[in-house]
Amino acid sequence: MTALTPLILENPLPPDRTGAPRLDPEVERRIDATRDHTRAYAFLRDGLKTGRFGGVSTKSSAALAMVEVLQRVSWPVNYRTFAGAIPHYAETFGVSEMRTALCILGFSTSSDRVRGRNLATLPPGSFVVTKYGRCLFLAYDNRRQPVLYDPQTERFSKLRKSRIYDCQIVEELSDQTQSQNARSGWISKTFARFGSENRTILTVTFLSNALIILASLSVGFIFDKVLPAKAYDTLISLLMGVGLLLFCDLRLRRIKSRLIARVSGRLEYIVSSVLYEKLISFRLEMLRASSVSEQINRLKQFETVRDFYCGPIVAILFEMPFVALLFATIFWLSPPVAVLLLGVTGVYLVVGATLYPRIKRTSKEMAALRADCLRLQEETISQRDQIVRRGLGQVWAARLAPRFRRLGVARHKQDSIWLLLNSLIAVVSPLAIGGVITIGALEVMSGNMTGGALIACMILSSRLLSPVQQALILAVRAPEIASLFRQMDAMMQIPSGSPDRPLNMSELLHGDQKAPAITVDGLVLRYPKSVAAALKGLTLTIAGGSFTCVTGASGVGKTSLLNAIMGHYRAQSGRVLIGAANIEQFEPAQKADLIGYLGHRSLQIHGTLAQNLRLTKPEATEQEIEEICSEMGILDAIRSLPQGFDTRMDYQFRHRFPPSFRTKFAIAQLLLKNPKVLLLDEPEAGLSDEDEKRLMSVIKNRRGRMTTIMVTHRPSLVRQADNALVLRDGQVQFFGAPTEQNARSG
Repeated sequence: MTALTPLILENPLPPDRTGAPRLDPEVERRIDATRDHTRAYAFLRDGLKTGRFGGVSTKSSAALAMVEVLQRVSWPVNYRTFAGAIPHYAETFGVSEMRTALCILGFSTSSDRVRGRNLATLPPGSFVVTKYGRCLFLAYDNRRQPVLYDPQTERFSKLRKSRIYDCQIVEELSDQTQSQNARSGWISKTFARFGSENRTILTVTFLSNALIILASLSVGFIFDKVLPAKAYDTLISLLMGVGLLLFCDLRLRRIKSRLIARVSGRLEYIVSSVLYEKLISFRLEMLRASSVSEQINRLKQFETVRDFYCGPIVAILFEMPFVALLFATIFWLSPPVAVLLLGVTGVYLVVGATLYPRIKRTSKEMAALRADCLRLQEETISQRDQIVRRGLGQVWAARLAPRFRRLGVARHKQDSIWLLLNSLIAVVSPLAIGGVITIGALEVMSGNMTGGALIACMILSSRLLSPVQQALILAVRAPEIASLFRQMDAMMQIPSGSPDRPLNMSELLHGDQKAPAITVDGLVLRYPKSVAAALKGLTLTIAGGSFTCVTGASGVGKTSLLNAIMGHYRAQSGRVLIGAANIEQFEPAQKADLIGYLGHRSLQIHGTLAQNLRLTKPEATEQEIEEICSEMGILDAIRSLPQGFDTRMDYQFRHRFPPSFRTKFAIAQLLLKNPKVLLLDEPEAGLSDEDEKRLMSVIKNRRGRMTTIMVTHRPSLVRQADNALVLRDGQVQFFGAPTEQNARSG
């Protein structure tokens, strides 16, 4: 973790005729690369301060420290990836948010306490966190002495070699490590991230149980020794000691509850963000295979992982290891009482093992019925207009009633098991305590046990039986939780569609070379849950840099062709080539950089107009944004707004813009990144004749540098295209110059 050092120029070439020294070309290349990276990291810092990334200006120590971490580990700057890792409109950006962002960027962070003299042995990017939340990095002064550097204030402070510092250790996760983590279980790895917190909770639980044991023994000592001797001074001292023990137990419980709440909150954020990111990275064919209600229901179930950690389940899991300690203490006080409690615990285990198959079967039945009811509810809402217009309300309600009836019966079965367990506990628990009192009384009368030991056994017995009883009650949810964890692990192991060997697209993405040609070779595409194919052996080649209009009747495969070119759906046969590369070989980020796609709905987020434009190119300058908006004819409209480009495009205000503005705004959003391929699906909706002329001017200005394919029904647009593609029943009916199509039609 050493500070970055400037390049040292060695062995320069002889000076040229002007007397200026010449450098070796390789050294010049290294200098330029270093300058570019320095400017890139400076751009990241400036973007966080101005709100370019995340929407909210932040100058916190953690935000600037994250950029320092990335610079020290030589992270290859990718503005889009960085913007996706920053929380959107976050009120605060602390160390927790920083750790989450680093995790999204492919780095793991762990907490540790390290002496100052050992900081240099930590991996690059590791840093110290002060008690005030400031992040400090190891650096060296002019005398090569270690110091601590604060990237927020750019000041140095003295490093104390014997002092123990709270550190965050940063390590990059390799692709192999990530794949191994996925195979070994995402849930278990996620819980393992909170290893230090879990160890602290276990320690606190151990101390709490130890205090209860000590307090119980103190109470027994009071009854056995202090009260018979009438030692009031000792009694007062012991009572104060017992009160102090109980106060300490309360403090420990508060610490434990705060730790569990903190971990559950972090867990909810991690699970929600990672699962949504995973869901969005899937191919559209995977999402289309299930209904929206099923996906929403599944996501809601996944988000209940937070309840698993914050609820009583985890509390019981932390308590169960110390049940043996309570058993040992009770056995030391009275073996017969310990045997009785062991028998009661055995009864609970037998009852749980007997009911578990029934619980598992009922949970599975409820899950299937719940999914069926959600599907019918979604169908009802989507078809509500037709149901009302045709007067089918009673018929539709009669169709739903049997499903809800079966769901109610299944829920009644599960509730019956839960009530049965509660009734069992309500009966067995008093009997167990009564048995402890009876056996203890007999032991006291026989002289094998003191009265104080009996009281201590009663206190410890109630503490011992509580987690055992709660574990029996929560057995009702055990199958549901186990199924949920298996589903989450299975989901995280599904490949996101990225190829095993990503292409080197530097030549294709950069430079002013001609746009790539698009070749469709024998393409057969069938959507999930569809019998008929949308595309039936489609074959054609679109020249690079040309403008092609796709037309035809509704349902002939026009949008399906654009989806196939984007690689949203995996074809059953055939292939799509961009240049010489198969679209299946492209990573999602590569496709996003290469292809601009505008469907029937544009992508607009809750943010400013400038932020929405920068979705495709986060590093875009103000000048670039104004130029592209001016080219699309929306610059004056934006400047006339009270806040200009800083106008918030939230859900309510978004609909105040006319459809033509939203369409031109969406096209400007795509053109800002200068795509090599532009796919437009009926963009003329809502555009006036003047807007159409401006759109055609934009496309013509990029001929040769951008391959454009537009789905349209306007003959005026088709006549201006280089090629017209007419589809019919998923096949090519005509492909050629528009003049040839007109002659053929005539």
